[in-house]
Amino acid sequence: MKNIINNGIFISGGTVKAKNITNTIEQLKEDQDQQKNSEQNYLYDIGISFAGEERFFASQLAKSLTKFNLEIFYDEIQTTKIWGEDLPSYLTKTYFEQCKYCIVLLSNHYMKKKWTQIEWNSIKVREYLAKNDLFLLPIIIDEELIKTLDINIGFINANQLEYEEIVELILNKVRP
Repeated sequence: MKNIINNGIFISGGTVKAKNITNTIEQLKEDQDQQKNSEQNYLYDIGISFAGEERFFASQLAKSLTKFNLEIFYDEIQTTKIWGEDLPSYLTKTYFEQCKYCIVLLSNHYMKKKWTQIEWNSIKVREYLAKNDLFLLPIIIDEELIKTLDINIGFINANQLEYEEIVELILNKVRP
């Protein structure tokens, strides 16, 4: 399996191994501190991370949220920007630096896919480094994940809410 190298972090088949984790984390902390000091202007209000099997839900979510003048990072909306890019680097930078919030549609499929694990790893590193900044907004698609997933922040269970309620909760969370 091909290894992906990104700022000293190796991603190999969904496993993250740090070449020099201390320096990497310290550099990311410095970068984040500089961004905070310069009043971070995000390119996107919300990024949506999902497995292909949840594309319909993600697509409907992106369409609904753009109606409220929110800038959304969703692959089908950003096709021109993504086209020709080095995807591991592009996705890492997008979710780590350019999205104010990140909605993750957590499913069994999400936890097994290569690309979603690249996104998840960058999201989790940002969450770790920015402990006081609300960023990650998980939506659980598969209920059995609630018991097995190591997640210590509040989430929405998509199986217990109507779609419109989910959109309303997102808008209440991300709009000033």
